[in-house]
Amino acid sequence: MRRSIAWLRRDLRLTDNRVLAAATGASERVWPVFVFDPQILEIHSAAAGRVAWFAANVGALDGELWEHGAGLTVLSGPPERELPRFVREIGAEAIFAAADEDPEAIARDVRLAAETDLQLVDDTLLLPPSAVRTMSGEAYSVFSPFRRALEAHLAHAGGAITARAGPRRGKGSD
Repeated sequence: MRRSIAWLRRDLRLTDNRVLAAATGASERVWPVFVFDPQILEIHSAAAGRVAWFAANVGALDGELWEHGAGLTVLSGPPERELPRFVREIGAEAIFAAADEDPEAIARDVRLAAETDLQLVDDTLLLPPSAVRTMSGEAYSVFSPFRRALEAHLAHAGGAITARAGPRRGKGSD
């Protein structure tokens, strides 16, 4: 694929960003995009600190991207309107975005997918919920057997987990 958009919605960092990884792995050129949705801003209008914190993180991400030779394109308006317009403007073939479990977000993504090639990336789960099941195919109801099955699954998958944990921080650590 020649051109795509990495629509960054909640994961506003460069390291360990599955949406950016998927987009850059599939495309020759990627436009990182953030959309300030007026509907979401209205919902959080009473939480000015939260909105300001989020805006500051968007700005910080833009700065980090410029350090790597790209900037963050910031759009304002309903994503279902702004993203298809931007797709046409730059000639993108797909939009990569984080999967979202919120019913309103799912409905928004369905509307957007009707107009564009929207490729959703799971960026919150270690594995899909169906990956670790009991022998009868049911979800685990007890943690210890689930943990053992998860560890076995990860060991069998080999390099499924590639990021190493950094040193622990907090009380009692240097």
